[in-house]
Amino acid sequence: MRRVSTPVDNNLRLMNKTRRRKRSPNVDMSAACDVAFLLLMFFVLAAKPKLLEPLNVSMPGYATSGHPDFDSAFATILLGNGKFFLELPDSAMRSQTLMKMSDSYHVKFSQQEVAKFSQVGVIGRAISGLAPYIDNYFSTKDFDAQSGIPFNKQRNELSTWISTSASTYKALYGREIHFAIKADEKAPYTEIKSAIDVLQSQGINKFFLVTNLKSR
Repeated sequence: MRRVSTPVDNNLRLMNKTRRRKRSPNVDMSAACDVAFLLLMFFVLAAKPKLLEPLNVSMPGYATSGHPDFDSAFATILLGNGKFFLELPDSAMRSQTLMKMSDSYHVKFSQQEVAKFSQVGVIGRAISGLAPYIDNYFSTKDFDAQSGIPFNKQRNELSTWISTSASTYKALYGREIHFAIKADEKAPYTEIKSAIDVLQSQGINKFFLVTNLKSR
């Protein structure tokens, strides 16, 4: 006896065929992975590493609602414990500044020392003893044991470093470099005033005081 298909049977067959044709979507994520990798590389290369400092400076707090608008790089005078240090921000600026300081103080440096000095972010000793410091720059012991840049009536190397680095930066990039003073909160006012005086003696009357930001 022949079975006659009913509309219900036909609908079931159609549903079964539809289920068989349905497949899991295949999404190619390679393009998204490439984009994510490129973004990661951009942020890694664009990030500026924090320079080590030979002083543990505890900065005073200051409440403000705005931020200075830096249109160029800035060098920082670090001071504390009666010592003065200078942080230079640019590798080309560092090398050329060292060569000019070499001529001013008649202290010779090899080409290797000049090249390596481009990696030296913080200067904190007399130029006469700078060569061993450059050679052992990545030595934590030598870095922390710096005695500071000479800054007195007999030998004011700090003033020479500031004037030489400022003129070097302008010659390289055609604009003035900014200066900042970063002092320990316990540093006596006379030390801070001395740093301000040395900047003003070079005609640098616009500078910044680095502080910790406090909320109002």
